[in-house]
This record gives sequence, structure tokens and C-alpha cells, in this order.
Amino acid sequence: MKIIKGMLLVIILTGIGVFAYSYYRFNEDHQEILSVLESESMIASTELGPVEYIIKGGDGPIVLFLHGMPGGYDQAPDNLPGYRLLAPSRPGYLRTSLDLGVTPAQQAEVYLALLDDLGIDSVIVLGVSGGGPSALEFAAKFSERTDALIMMEAISQRFPNNGEMSSLMTSDYLYWAMFRILLGTQGLEGMASMQIPNQEQREDVLANHGKSQRFENLLWSVWPGSMRENGWANDLHQVDRLTTPPTVTVPTLIIHGSEDSTVPVEHSIRLAEQVPNAMLHVIDGASHLMPLTHEVEVRNLMLEFLSRNMN
Repeated sequence: MKIIKGMLLVIILTGIGVFAYSYYRFNEDHQEILSVLESESMIASTELGPVEYIIKGGDGPIVLFLHGMPGGYDQAPDNLPGYRLLAPSRPGYLRTSLDLGVTPAQQAEVYLALLDDLGIDSVIVLGVSGGGPSALEFAAKFSERTDALIMMEAISQRFPNNGEMSSLMTSDYLYWAMFRILLGTQGLEGMASMQIPNQEQREDVLANHGKSQRFENLLWSVWPGSMRENGWANDLHQVDRLTTPPTVTVPTLIIHGSEDSTVPVEHSIRLAEQVPNAMLHVIDGASHLMPLTHEVEVRNLMLEFLSRNMN
């Protein structure tokens, strides 16, 4: 009996030690990411309130990148050659308060206030995934400030959901611990097997150092969830209430993957019917990670579209 009690005590003490060490490591990583997120972005004092943003790239027309859910300015991709990228954190994400804009229409007003504060006359709007509704609202309401609209695997129709968020995503520690354990036991290859079902596409990402690094960065870009929870909860509520998209008259390109299991391709097919003269391009076999797995094709589609509509 004494031996059993001794073994139980050792197990308990070991468990406490492992948890204490893991929580220490979590706190280190948590403080580091908070510091990085704050240091790499800027805050614009718009007439509606503080808006977090970054600008990437050199000279050229400006692309207003509107991230998905959950997200933030840190999900901004590399800049398109010949263009600058302006990426705000949408209301409710990171350091942009949800109080600035709850509905997609209100968020469009926030983007306009940001452009005014930065002295930007017009932009190319790029709405990705959950950034689609507010991208449509901006292009429709402020067409004189919109040179063109690109909808990338974007939500544009009603998106029914139960409004619930995974505890793994909203608990900073749980997500961190899960991610560290999976990386330690399965490596990035194991993570890719869960996120990229197509074997050929998965092998291409893993074989390319730049792509594999961007894939890992994307997985981390929803963390810490505590700084994105308000925006995500609001987005889930808003997309469940969407009605017919607003009338868009600016040149529009719609890109979607045929195997997208996150946002059904039917969203883009229907949107192409609702937007006059919109160009629809469905990439066969592409998933919601299309901007990564098919980055060359996606980039060329956008550059070709913009070269025809920006002159």
C-alpha cells in the first residue's frame, strides 16, 4: 500500500511539475506574441476611433486587405508586385474595438475613416473569407473610393451557424498547449495532413520552405484567441443574418476553390450572378487554403484583372 501511495505521489508531483513548466513556457510565448503584435502595427486616430493597421510594400496603388474570421492585421499576405497593401484589424480583432462597427455596413464606415485619416483617395478592396460582407458594403457604398473589388473565397450569402466558438480557440492556454503538443508529436507534416486534404498540394507546401513557414504562421495567426474573440463572435452573428448583397458596380473579380469546405463555392457562384459583369474564376481542386496552395495562379489572376481595370 505504501508503494502504491508513493507512486501516486510521484505521479501527482510530476504532473504538477509538467503543468507548471508548460504554463511558464505559455506565459513566455504569450507575452512575446503580444509584444510582437503591438510593435508591428500602427494605430490611426480616425474620427470614429482608434483603428489598428499595417502598410506593406513600396509604391503603387493600394490594396485594402480585409481579413477573415478569426483574424487580424497579422493575416495580411505578402504584397502584390507593384501594389501596396493596407491591412486593418477589423472591429473586434486585436486593437480595433468592436464598438467602432458591428455590422458589415458600419465596418465599411470604419474603413472609410481610416482612408481619410491616412489621406488615401481610393483603394482596391480585397475581401477574404469572413471579410467578404464588409468588402461588399464598402465597394457598394463608396464606389467613388473603390477602384476595383476582389472577393477571395469570401462569404457573400447568408452563412448559417450556431454561433458557438471552440473553447480551444478562445482559451489562449488550451490552443497553445494543443498546438505545441501536435507540433511536437506529429510535426508540421501532421498538421498539414489535417488542413490540406489533397496529397499533391500538401507535399508541395511541405517541400517549399517559404510555403511551409507561411502555413505554420497561418495556423498561429488565430492566436491569441482572447484578442479576437469579440470580432469572431460578432462575425458569426452577422453572417447568419446576411440578406441579398448590396449593389456593386465597380469592376469585380471573384475567386474560389471548388473543394472549399469552409466557405462553399456556391457563395461565389451566386455572387457572380448578383454583381453585373463580375468575373468568376473557380480553381478546380482548391480548398480554403487556396491562397497558399495555388498562390501563383491566384496572384496571376489578380494581377491580370487589375492590369485591365486600373488603366
